[in-house]
Amino acid sequence: MPAAKISKEMDLGDIIRIVRNRLPIILLPIVVLVGLQLAVAMRATPMYASSAKLLVQAGSTEGILTGIGGANNTQRNASIGRLMETEVRILESALVAEAANKSLGFNATVTGSGNDTSDILTVNAQSDDPIRAAQIANEFSAEYIKFRRGQSIEDFVLAAKELQQKVDSYQLQIDKLVRDSEDPENQVEPFLSNIQVRRQLLQQQQQVFQTKIDSLSVDAALKTGGASVITPAVPTTTPVSPRPLRSAALGFILGAMLGLGVALLLETLDTRLRTRDDVLQQFPSTSVLGEIPFITDIAKRRSGKGALRVFRGKSDATDVGLPPIAAESFRSLRTSLQFVSVQNGMNVIMITSPNPGEGKTTTAINLARVLSQAAKRVIVVDADLRNPRLAEYLGINNDVGFTDMLVGNASLRDAAFIIEGILAVPSGPVPPNPADLLGSPMAKAVFEKIAAVCDYLVIDAPPVLPVTDASVIAQYADISVIVVRSKRTPSHDLERTLETFAQANAPVAGVVINGVEFKRRRGYRYGYGYGYEYDSRSTKGGRTVSAAPANVNSLPLIPEQDVEEIWAEAAGIHTAQHVR
Repeated sequence: MPAAKISKEMDLGDIIRIVRNRLPIILLPIVVLVGLQLAVAMRATPMYASSAKLLVQAGSTEGILTGIGGANNTQRNASIGRLMETEVRILESALVAEAANKSLGFNATVTGSGNDTSDILTVNAQSDDPIRAAQIANEFSAEYIKFRRGQSIEDFVLAAKELQQKVDSYQLQIDKLVRDSEDPENQVEPFLSNIQVRRQLLQQQQQVFQTKIDSLSVDAALKTGGASVITPAVPTTTPVSPRPLRSAALGFILGAMLGLGVALLLETLDTRLRTRDDVLQQFPSTSVLGEIPFITDIAKRRSGKGALRVFRGKSDATDVGLPPIAAESFRSLRTSLQFVSVQNGMNVIMITSPNPGEGKTTTAINLARVLSQAAKRVIVVDADLRNPRLAEYLGINNDVGFTDMLVGNASLRDAAFIIEGILAVPSGPVPPNPADLLGSPMAKAVFEKIAAVCDYLVIDAPPVLPVTDASVIAQYADISVIVVRSKRTPSHDLERTLETFAQANAPVAGVVINGVEFKRRRGYRYGYGYGYEYDSRSTKGGRTVSAAPANVNSLPLIPEQDVEEIWAEAAGIHTAQHVR
C-alpha cells in the first residue's frame, strides 16, 4: 500500500513560496484598496484642526470642606481619577454646546481629551476653515469655563449655607450658656467657671466658621470655575485630512493582509501538486524520477476536418529536438530509469497518469528518444486504445497499428514506423472493447515478443482513474511511471493512483512531474488538450478491429533474421518511414 500522506507546519520558506506563486492574488487587493483610499482622499474636502489647552482643578466644595469635616483625604484622592473623564463629558455636553453655538452663530462640535497623569484638558475642533476651527475651540473653552464658574459659585453658596448652620448652632449653645450663667442657682464655684470656659470655646469655634464664611464671599466674587486657558487655539495651515500618503499606506497594509490571507486560504484548500517537495512531503515513500519543464515541441497543423499535432523536433542527437533544459530533464529521467533497470533487470516501462491531459504521451515519446540516444533499441507502443494520440503527435499513419497486432492481422514490421532511430507503433483502429482486448492472453504475448527484440519497450498507457486499462497493462510491464502535471494534478488523485497500483501488485518506479516552472530560466510552455473519452472516430478507410484475438501460437511478429536488418535501418533513418 502507498504511504499515507503527511503534512508539515508552514515555515518561512513556505510563506515565501506562497507569496511568489500567488503574487497576483496578493497584489490585487493592495492595488484596489490603495486606489480607493487615494480616490477618496483626493475627493475629500480638506479639514483643519485647532486645539486649546485648559488647566482643570478639583471641585471647590471639596477644597472648602477638607479638614472641616465635609470630606476626608481618602475620598478626595479617589475622586481625582475620575476628574478628567468627568470634565471631558462636561465639555462635550449639550449645555456647553448650546451656549457656544449661540455665541458662534453656527452649529459646531468639539472633542475633549485628557489623562490621569496631568490636569490638562485639550479642546479639539475641526473645520474646513482654519480660522473657524480655532474660533470654535476658543469659544467652547470660554463657555466651558463659564459653566465651571457657575458650578463653583453654587458650590460656594451651598458651602456658605452649611457653615452658617454651624455658626447658628454654636450661637444657640452660647445663648443657652449665657442664660445658665445668669441663673442665681448657678452663681457658685466651680460651676460658674465651667460655664465660662465652655462659652469661650464655643465662641472660638463660631469665629472660625464666621471667618470661613467671609472668605467664601470674597472667593465667590473672584472664582474662575476651577479652569483656565493656558494655551489658546490658533489657526493652522496644514490640513489634518485628507492625507493621501497615510491613506495609501493604510490601504497597502489592509490590502496586503487581505491578499495574504486569501493566498494562505487558497493554498490550504489547493491540493494540487507543484514541485518535487510537494510529492515527497505528502508521499515520502514515493520516488520522484524527474521534473520536466514547460516545452513547446508540439505544434498544431490542420489536416482535413481534424487538428493533427505534429512532433517537430530537430534531428540533432545532441539535444534530441528539445530545448536544452528540457533535454537535460529527460536525460535525468533516463538515468533514473536505467538505474532501476540495471538493479532489477527491467526493460518494459509503462507510462501513465492519474488523469487525461497530464503529459503521459509526450513523456513516453521523449523518453523513448533519449533512450535511443544512449545506443539502445527502443520501441514505443501506443496502448491507449480509447483516446490514442501517439500517431497524431508523431505525424504518422494510424491505419495499421497495435490493435492489428493484437488480433493477428499485422506483424511488428507491418505496424511500426521508424522515427529518429526508434520504432513507433501507433494504436491502430479503435476497438469497441479495449479492456477485454488488453486483458487477453494475446496482449501478453504481443508485449513479450516486442520486448524480446528491443532493449526498452515504452508503453503509452491510458490514464489510471477514468478507466481500468492501465491496471490491466501494468501486469505486462516491469515498472510503471506515473506522470503528474504541475499545478493541475490534485494530491488525492495521485494517492488513488498509487493505491490502484498497490492493489494490482504492480511495481511503480516513481513519479515524473510535468510542466514544472523553472524560475529565471527559459520559460517553456508545454501543453495540449486531452479530452478523455471513448474515441469512436474511424481511422482512414473506416476499418475497425474485431473483438476476437488471434491464436497466440500463430502470432506473426518479426522473423529473427529481420531483427538486425530493421534496427540497422532504424539507426540510419531520422524521418517518419514505415519499416516496410
